[in-house]
Amino acid sequence: MKTPYHELYIYYLQGRLNAGSIASETFIGNWEEEGFSFLFFSKSAENEVNALIAAHPELSLIDQFCMSYEEWQGTRLSSFRAGSFVIYPPWETPEIQGV
Repeated sequence: MKTPYHELYIYYLQGRLNAGSIASETFIGNWEEEGFSFLFFSKSAENEVNALIAAHPELSLIDQFCMSYEEWQGTRLSSFRAGSFVIYPPWETPEIQGV
Protein backbone atom coordinates (compact mmCIF):
# COMPACT_ATOMS: atom_id res chain seq x y z
CA MET A 1 0.00 0.00 0.00
CA LYS A 2 1.17 3.53 -0.74
CA THR A 3 2.30 5.66 2.21
CA PRO A 4 0.49 8.96 2.79
CA TYR A 5 3.71 10.75 1.88
CA HIS A 6 4.75 8.99 -1.30
CA GLU A 7 7.20 11.77 -2.10
CA LEU A 8 8.82 14.13 0.36
CA TYR A 9 9.82 17.63 -0.67
CA ILE A 10 12.54 18.76 1.70
CA TYR A 11 13.87 22.32 1.93
CA TYR A 12 17.18 22.76 3.74
CA LEU A 13 17.47 26.23 5.28
CA GLN A 14 20.19 28.00 7.18
CA GLY A 15 18.60 29.50 10.28
CA ARG A 16 15.98 28.45 12.79
CA LEU A 17 12.33 28.81 11.97
CA ASN A 18 9.13 28.95 13.99
CA ALA A 19 7.29 26.23 12.05
CA GLY A 20 3.98 27.47 13.46
CA SER A 21 4.19 30.30 10.92
CA ILE A 22 3.75 27.87 7.99
CA ALA A 23 0.11 27.64 6.92
CA SER A 24 0.12 25.05 4.15
CA GLU A 25 -1.99 21.91 3.82
CA THR A 26 1.04 20.10 2.38
CA PHE A 27 3.39 21.01 5.28
CA ILE A 28 4.36 17.88 7.22
CA GLY A 29 6.88 19.22 9.73
CA ASN A 30 10.16 20.89 10.58
CA TRP A 31 13.36 19.35 11.86
CA GLU A 32 15.88 21.75 13.43
CA GLU A 33 19.50 20.90 14.00
CA GLU A 34 22.41 23.17 14.98
CA GLY A 35 21.11 26.36 13.38
CA PHE A 36 19.55 24.68 10.35
CA SER A 37 15.93 23.84 9.51
CA PHE A 38 14.61 21.08 7.29
CA LEU A 39 11.06 21.73 6.08
CA PHE A 40 9.05 18.72 4.91
CA PHE A 41 6.14 18.95 2.49
CA SER A 42 4.04 16.30 0.74
CA LYS A 43 4.05 18.36 -2.50
CA SER A 44 6.39 20.89 -4.05
CA ALA A 45 6.32 24.10 -2.01
CA GLU A 46 8.82 26.34 -3.78
CA ASN A 47 6.47 29.34 -3.78
CA GLU A 48 5.67 28.97 -0.07
CA VAL A 49 9.34 28.55 0.87
CA ASN A 50 10.41 31.52 -1.28
CA ALA A 51 7.72 33.68 0.37
CA LEU A 52 8.85 32.47 3.80
CA ILE A 53 12.48 33.38 3.06
CA ALA A 54 11.43 36.80 1.72
CA ALA A 55 9.53 37.44 4.96
CA HIS A 56 12.45 36.20 7.12
CA PRO A 57 15.74 37.58 5.77
CA GLU A 58 17.67 35.73 8.51
CA LEU A 59 16.85 32.49 6.63
CA SER A 60 18.47 31.28 3.44
CA LEU A 61 17.76 28.26 1.25
CA ILE A 62 20.78 25.96 1.05
CA ASP A 63 19.30 23.12 -0.98
CA GLN A 64 16.10 21.25 -1.77
CA PHE A 65 15.39 17.58 -2.31
CA CYS A 66 12.62 15.35 -3.57
CA MET A 67 12.73 11.71 -2.53
CA SER A 68 10.46 8.85 -1.64
CA TYR A 69 9.50 8.27 1.97
CA GLU A 70 11.46 5.00 1.90
CA GLU A 71 14.60 6.79 0.65
CA TRP A 72 14.36 9.23 3.57
CA GLN A 73 13.83 6.44 6.11
CA GLY A 74 16.53 4.26 4.59
CA THR A 75 14.06 1.37 4.43
CA ARG A 76 10.36 0.72 4.05
CA LEU A 77 8.57 1.54 7.27
CA SER A 78 6.49 -1.41 8.46
CA SER A 79 4.93 -2.75 11.62
CA PHE A 80 7.12 -3.76 14.57
CA ARG A 81 6.70 -5.25 18.03
CA ALA A 82 7.47 -3.28 21.20
CA GLY A 83 6.91 -5.59 24.15
CA SER A 84 3.31 -6.78 24.01
CA PHE A 85 2.36 -4.02 21.55
CA VAL A 86 2.50 -4.13 17.76
CA ILE A 87 2.99 -0.71 16.16
CA TYR A 88 1.56 -0.23 12.66
CA PRO A 89 2.05 2.69 10.25
CA PRO A 90 -1.30 4.36 9.56
CA TRP A 91 -1.41 3.07 5.98
CA GLU A 92 -1.31 -0.61 7.06
CA THR A 93 -4.31 -2.55 8.32
CA PRO A 94 -3.40 -4.65 11.37
CA GLU A 95 -4.32 -8.32 11.53
CA ILE A 96 -6.54 -8.79 14.56
CA GLN A 97 -5.93 -12.08 16.33
CA GLY A 98 -8.38 -13.89 18.57
CA VAL A 99 -11.53 -12.48 16.98
